[in-house]
Amino acid sequence: MFLSKPTQEQKAEELIDCLRKKRSETVLKELENSKENDWIKNTLKGFKLLRLASQIDSVGVVSYIIEHYPERLNYQDVYGKSCLFYAVEQEQWNTVKYLISKNINYYMADKNGNSLLHILAKIKAKKEYEVIYFELVQKLISHRRIVRGKNILGETPLHIACLNSHKKLIQLLIDNKSLIHCKTEKGLTPWDYCQFSDKICIDLSTMNDPDDGTPNSVSPFSNESFSDSEQSGGNKLSKGQEMLSPRYVSIKKGHETPLETKNTKEIQLLFVSVIINI
Repeated sequence: MFLSKPTQEQKAEELIDCLRKKRSETVLKELENSKENDWIKNTLKGFKLLRLASQIDSVGVVSYIIEHYPERLNYQDVYGKSCLFYAVEQEQWNTVKYLISKNINYYMADKNGNSLLHILAKIKAKKEYEVIYFELVQKLISHRRIVRGKNILGETPLHIACLNSHKKLIQLLIDNKSLIHCKTEKGLTPWDYCQFSDKICIDLSTMNDPDDGTPNSVSPFSNESFSDSEQSGGNKLSKGQEMLSPRYVSIKKGHETPLETKNTKEIQLLFVSVIINI
């Protein structure tokens, strides 16, 4: 492939260029025959190679990188996206199938606060890939933090599913305690989003929230660690993987209620007493 021994940077660029041309077998062969691949772990071009492989469904290259450099599995770039994010966005379901068999941290979100469930809510997989699609959905909806998580616009996955008339996903989200009346930053509910969709597939207007109606103040994107039991698939994450990056915005707004405190009542009684004495 190379006329002379390339520098590390030249090698990286050559392999990335090969992937752009969809010459995955050539790239995989070069990786397997080389003993100097640590640049994949140590440089930004290493993740760039993995990202591109994920986007074109090059499972061979993706699996090579993950098996040899597992720290790249949950690595997130400047956009807050991991290799799984890129595979899902491009609907590369063979790569998705491989990645979700690994020790994925499902609580990740991109820099706009979108979880994988937000992204999936925009997609309607082809029939032959529905099994993989809903396998990933099931891993995500089993966690309420993800189901109710908001992006920086205040949208939950249910909002986006309603906008895209994704009937089956809407039903799954409702069944898994998504809040029906939660509002975005602009005060819009999932039912409002239904009004903007091509088709209203489920009438949410008469439905109630699944529990006490507590407003969605819990975001899966906070700088918080989660117990092993909260991780999908029973996979144990390392301490580093459990911690979410501080770049992600946590929508945690206080919900004020017009309740009088004890001190407020005492002040009011004192004020009335002073007036009477006067």
